[in-house]
Amino acid sequence: MRFRYFLALTTIVGYLLYISNLKPAKKKNNREEEEKEPEEIVAIEKELVSYTAGTCRGRCKIFDLKIFDSGKVELNSIKNLGAAGLHTFNISEEEVQKLLSIIETESFSSTKAKYLAKDSKGSQQFEITIGGKSTIFHKKKAPKKLMTIKTALDKLVNGLI
Repeated sequence: MRFRYFLALTTIVGYLLYISNLKPAKKKNNREEEEKEPEEIVAIEKELVSYTAGTCRGRCKIFDLKIFDSGKVELNSIKNLGAAGLHTFNISEEEVQKLLSIIETESFSSTKAKYLAKDSKGSQQFEITIGGKSTIFHKKKAPKKLMTIKTALDKLVNGLI
């Protein structure tokens, strides 16, 4: 019986010590709220174009390219294109608009999902994604309008490295 009283008493004392160590929440006055720096707003970038050059049997350039609406460009060089790894660049708004103009002029939205040649085993495949629409193609099978977009993207890649 004494043990139960001792256990109850130590529990109560421990609880009181715990409560005494808690600090009351500090009330903020209006002046402190005004002095507080505004939180930084993080802008979410929208991906405009994704361009992937796949593997081949030769010494072709293998990479992934992403272009964002802010002008930020991410180039993941995998093989035969400068130093391997992820490289980040910025291009001007004018360059972004020029690229978007070429894409619109060549009506990328009307392209098919695939332009693959059956006898192109080992040939490099490319994939371009714009606005959620993707097209996978070989150079031999792609229509001229798709190759025009590819050429513009290739010029951008070559200008970065």
